[in-house]
Amino acid sequence: MGGACQYILGAIPETDMGILIKNPEAERAVRELAELTGESLTTAVEIAVRERLAAKRSEVRPHRPRTVAEMDAITKKYLTRLLWRAFCRRSPRPTSTRSTKFQALTCRSREDRH
Repeated sequence: MGGACQYILGAIPETDMGILIKNPEAERAVRELAELTGESLTTAVEIAVRERLAAKRSEVRPHRPRTVAEMDAITKKYLTRLLWRAFCRRSPRPTSTRSTKFQALTCRSREDRH
């Protein structure tokens, strides 16, 4: 065992790997918690980790401003939709020709995707 005691504390089901604690102070804290609660080392660690995860997940994350690239992408997407809708819904339409049939088909297929 040597100077730094190492213990495997339970298995993680997803990976079938144990947890190795190399920090003597952390090991002492886990053992004390397990002793005070009457739980096994694994259960003490599991509950403590779940409680901390729940607390962290419930914290409100600070707002992150969007980057210029993100704003450009959003603007381009919005304007593309806006222009296609305006282009496809204009009236009156010219009489039926090959190009207007293609235009009508193109507009319908684009609107169906949005």
